[in-house]
Amino acid sequence: VLKLDEQQAHVMALRSMERFGADLCKLSDALTPFETIADLEKISADSVFVVNPLNVKKIKINDKKFNQYKDPESLKTGYFEELIDFDNYRILRKYNVKIKSSAVNPLTNEKLDNDKIIKYETFYIYNNLNNSLDNIKLKKSTIEPLFKNDNTDMLNKFIKNNRLNYKDINDIIKIVKYYNTL
Repeated sequence: VLKLDEQQAHVMALRSMERFGADLCKLSDALTPFETIADLEKISADSVFVVNPLNVKKIKINDKKFNQYKDPESLKTGYFEELIDFDNYRILRKYNVKIKSSAVNPLTNEKLDNDKIIKYETFYIYNNLNNSLDNIKLKKSTIEPLFKNDNTDMLNKFIKNNRLNYKDINDIIKIVKYYNTL
């Protein structure tokens, strides 16, 4: 397990950078050039890390835990943040980045601005029974069916009294924490 403190962990898009293949050089220009993908290496004070996934299976950054799972969309192994466990499920978050190319002047064929790196999050539910990982949308119709029916009345009362929303991951974590106490 690799443990990092907050200063060392500014960029969370650890494995996502590999998704871009040829565009990796654009990312490295924006973040700070690095020489090798072979080992974990501290690049700058901004704490950009390159991780060799064969050597590092888990990463812990303060209270955040990252573990390797096979991404169902790209079919590649990547690092997912483990948010909370309940029953036979685990809610995971994957940090992703993509490059948004700037507009090109049609006359000069030059870019009008720099390319932008856009960070976004994707959420998943991991089923411990069959080791499946499925992409989920943060909404009531995808989260609520995961809870056992025995506790739905108390759970709904808790959600209403605390004005919690299934579209907010922090609220879902509060809901699951309460569910785990029932």
